[in-house]
Parts: sequence; structure tokens; C-alpha cells
Amino acid sequence: MKKLGKYLLDYHYIIIIVVVLLFPLVQSFSFQNLWMRGVNVTNEFELRAAIDLGDRLIVINDMIDLESYIQITNHVTIQGSGTITVADQHRHFIVEDGGELTLQGNVVLTRKNDYTGHGGGVSVVSGAFIMKGGYITGNDWWIMPEAADFWFGGTGANSGNGGGVILSGSGVFRFYQGTISENRAIHGGGVYTIGFGRLIMHGGYISDNQAKLGGGVYTAGYFMGNLPFGSTNGFQMYGGRISNNVAQFIGGGVYENWSNIGLYGGQISNNNATSDGGVYALRANINTQMRIFNNEPTNFNDTHHLLFWQIITPTPFRLLVVFVVAIIGYIHETKCRTRASRTLS
Repeated sequence: MKKLGKYLLDYHYIIIIVVVLLFPLVQSFSFQNLWMRGVNVTNEFELRAAIDLGDRLIVINDMIDLESYIQITNHVTIQGSGTITVADQHRHFIVEDGGELTLQGNVVLTRKNDYTGHGGGVSVVSGAFIMKGGYITGNDWWIMPEAADFWFGGTGANSGNGGGVILSGSGVFRFYQGTISENRAIHGGGVYTIGFGRLIMHGGYISDNQAKLGGGVYTAGYFMGNLPFGSTNGFQMYGGRISNNVAQFIGGGVYENWSNIGLYGGQISNNNATSDGGVYALRANINTQMRIFNNEPTNFNDTHHLLFWQIITPTPFRLLVVFVVAIIGYIHETKCRTRASRTLS
């Protein structure tokens, strides 16, 4: 032990240099890196088996045809340059409680070739969907509702909504990179959120989608009786682009229906609708980093509710102004009471 201690003491500088130089090599052989190398899958059976194991990277470089949706209840990352298709009125993936699906690389989620039925992208009931790349494109979820409670978020609410992605329950979609394009639905050609589902957009593209309401994004709250309630900030946008989407009626880029939206960055441009080509919203908070332009026929909804909600939305500066005014009012009131008491005495 004494010899070992003396050896370490005499050569500690050399040992430190060797460790620093070898650290990247050692790190490359870590268990995490082994996970990141992933497992290659080439067909539906292998894909389902890999997803069932969970907590792994799945690499797809081939065409995989799904006959029905795949349920996600664990953590899965999918990447590669392949294509996943779906048919028979199914979504590709349904993310349930405890599930987290990450899509990256150049993987494409679309319908089967020459398929004329309905097929959608991703449904997030709970858990999370994270998009760091890939394409959700060419999906058609233009399904007319059969249930009368379709308009109120009931059992028929998923019919015809969210051509690319639908968020319901407590589902969250964090969008960083990638493209959601050329999808079609009645509400929310690109993305649809309802209730407590949330879209948080940091980057990426939502473009060239079609719907009756909300060509790019449609966000809605639930209804109870005649009183609306539901998500706060069902849609938050910090970056990315919503462009070249078309709504048959209202909200070419974004349509908000009893849900709150926050537009803090990125751009909404070149969208088109019969009315309110850019953004239709009853409750929206917009800051100066947001760019909304070149939408037809208008960039904002004509009723200008946006201005009202911009005025009353709390911000640190507005709260400071309120605080200062309150202090001034308190001091003034105190002085008035002191003068009054002196006059009475």
C-alpha cells in the first residue's frame, strides 16, 4: 500500500492527464451510449416488441405499415430515415398515462400509399409527445361526427379533430424541431388541443394543413352546462412557424375557443381563411417578440379581443405599476386622514 501511495503521489500529474484524455473514450462505452445506439426494426411486429420493452432508442430506416395504432405507456424514442404508415381509421400512436414518445431524425408518419380511408398522426391522451425532428404529413382525419356532443368535448370529440396531432386529457406536446404539414381535419388541420391538453411550441413548422376551423392549430376548453372551463394556456408559442395553412371558415393559422393562448415568439404568416386568416382568439397574451403578418383576410380576429386581454394580463411591469399606485394612494389617504383629525381637534 505504501508503494502504491508513493507511486500515485509521484506520478499524479501524469495520471490526471491520462484520465482526462481517456475520458471521452470511456464515456463512449457507457451504458447510456449503448442505449443510444438503439435497436433497428424493419416491420410492425419488431416495432411493437421494441416499444413494449420501453426505455430505448428505436431506429427505423425502412417502410413499416401499421394495421392499427400502437399504444405508448413507457418512454420510447424513434429516429431514422424510414416511414411509418397507418390505415383503417387509426392513429399511428396513442400516448397514454406514463408514456413519453420522442420523435427525431427524419422519420415520417403518414398514411399508406393509395389508401383512401382515414389515418391520423399522434394522439396524446396523457403523458407527453416530444418532437425533435421528423415529419407528420399527409394524414386525413376529416371525419364527420356521429355523436351529438361532438361540439362540447364529449365522446365524439376526437372525430374529425387533429389531422397531425390531437391532445386531450392531460396530454402535453413539446415541439422543438420537425414539420407537421399537409394534414387535414375538420378542426385543427395540424394540431388540436382540448381541455387540459397543451401544445408548447419552441420551434418547428406547422404548414400547409387544412381544416374548417383552425387550419394550423385549434385549441379548445371543455364546457359544463352553459359555462366554459378548461385549459389555461392550451397553446404556448415561443418559436417556430405556423404558415401557409388554410381554414375553410375561421382561423387560418390559429383558432382559440374558450382556451387561453400565449404567443411569445416565432411567426404566424401567410395563412388564409374566409375570416381571420391569421389568429382568431378570445383570450390571448402576445408580446413584442411575436410576428404575425401577411395573413388573409386579417392578421387578428376583427373583434379585437386580443387588445383587451393584452391590457389585463398580469406582467411584472404592470404589477409594479399597480403596487406603486397603491402606495401613492395609501400615502395620500393617510395625509388626508391626518389633516382631517387635526381640523376636528
